[in-house]
Amino acid sequence: MQQFQMAAVFSLVSISMLALEGFSEPLRSDNCRISETMVSLRYGNVHEVPICFPIIKYPTGEKTEDTGGKPIRYDRFTCHKDRCNLCRCDVSRGYKLSNDSRNAECVMLCPVTKHTLKRCFNIGTARICYH
Repeated sequence: MQQFQMAAVFSLVSISMLALEGFSEPLRSDNCRISETMVSLRYGNVHEVPICFPIIKYPTGEKTEDTGGKPIRYDRFTCHKDRCNLCRCDVSRGYKLSNDSRNAECVMLCPVTKHTLKRCFNIGTARICYH
C-alpha cells in the first residue's frame, strides 16, 4: 500500500512537472498518458520498451537510423514486489522511448537527433559533421 502511495505521489509530481514544461498530453481514467498502457506485473516479471536509435537528417531531407551496427536497446523494468502496476509505453500500438534519458517520452516516430552539415560535404572530406 505504501509503495502504491509513493507511485501515486511520483505520478502527481511527474504530471505537475510536465504541466510546468507546457507538455499537456491528456491522461486516461487509469492515469496513464494516451501513449502509455497500464502494465500489471508479478514479482520477477520484466517489461521491456524499445529505445529509439539516434536519427540522422541529411541536407536532402532524408532520415536514417544511426544503429552503429548494434541491436536495438530496451528499457527494462523488473518488478521487485508482489505486484507492480505502472504506466509504460504502449509497445503493442508501436510506441517506444524517444531516448535513454530520464526525460524520454513515448513516441511512434523517433525524433531527429543529429543533422549533417553541408560544409562537410563541400570540403571533400569523407567525414560527416553533426551538430
